[in-house]
Amino acid sequence: MNEMNGTGIRLRELNFELLKAVLKVYPGGVTKQFLAEKTGLSLATCGTLVTELVKTGEVLESARSASGGGRPTRLYTYNNTYAMSALLHPAVENGVRILTCCVADAAGRIIWRESHSPGVIDFGTLAGALATAAERFPVRAAAVSFPGPVRNGLPASRELPELDGQNLTGRLQERFGFAVCLDNDMNFAAAGYYNRFVRHAEKSLCYLSFPPGRYPGGGIIVDGRLTRGFSGFAGEVSFLSFGISRGQQALRLANRNGLIGQIVDTLAALAAVVNPEIVVLAGELPEESMREPVMKLSRELIPAEHLPALVFRGDPLDDCLFGMSLAAQELLAPPVRLVRRR
Repeated sequence: MNEMNGTGIRLRELNFELLKAVLKVYPGGVTKQFLAEKTGLSLATCGTLVTELVKTGEVLESARSASGGGRPTRLYTYNNTYAMSALLHPAVENGVRILTCCVADAAGRIIWRESHSPGVIDFGTLAGALATAAERFPVRAAAVSFPGPVRNGLPASRELPELDGQNLTGRLQERFGFAVCLDNDMNFAAAGYYNRFVRHAEKSLCYLSFPPGRYPGGGIIVDGRLTRGFSGFAGEVSFLSFGISRGQQALRLANRNGLIGQIVDTLAALAAVVNPEIVVLAGELPEESMREPVMKLSRELIPAEHLPALVFRGDPLDDCLFGMSLAAQELLAPPVRLVRRR
């Protein structure tokens, strides 16, 4: 294959992704003319590509009656059930291992969900759950979250030592034949929340989780981009310098006033380093009733113009799963960003 042919194939793939990106934004259906206007492609090119997508089942075709009694208008919608993703979420809650396995459609909607408590969560456990999902649904990609740092693509955590240092993505991809991604659960949660509620603003956001019986963790988004750090350690906020030992920190987190103090100290550090516009406080421990004391103490440490807005979120699992579904979908095609034509 010569360079020109390779370039032509690549351009064709990108044109396909442009069309699919528009179709996903307009679930009510659009015409070929509309697709041409939004993508900048010719009407003939749009017609050819859409016809191919309809043949594969990735795009659905329907008819809308014409108001004047003429020929009906053809509408095209993306088939969200064409390319599904499997989501594996291992966690440790109160010393109990819990594995949540989900299947999401292309829009990120969870269509199947199952949780169980295996004694051990190792590669075989994850592979078994993924096999179950792939048998029931047309899974084309998968995402795996991890309750700890992911360093150079490998999980590193004391909570699940049976997975520590395992090449999960490589082994799962080899077994199942489709792409798999792995990331820290808070990175997924931060990306999930951001893309659901903030994505068009390109803001800076910190997503913090304070679960009972565990140290807090977080995901950091700066100017619309997730920040992992050179070794995947970004967001491990329990390692901020609080002037106390880890054991003392655990005691501090176990009572309301101590938790408020920990949140305030964390906000002060993040404001100085990341300067987020929004901080999401997730997990079972932060409560809306803490907003006033947290903000009052924060004003003593952070200049008023640099105070972030606080969002109390509750259980971060749904945000995490949505972020995982986005990451899995990105494995299926290069990400395409639509910009307004001038």
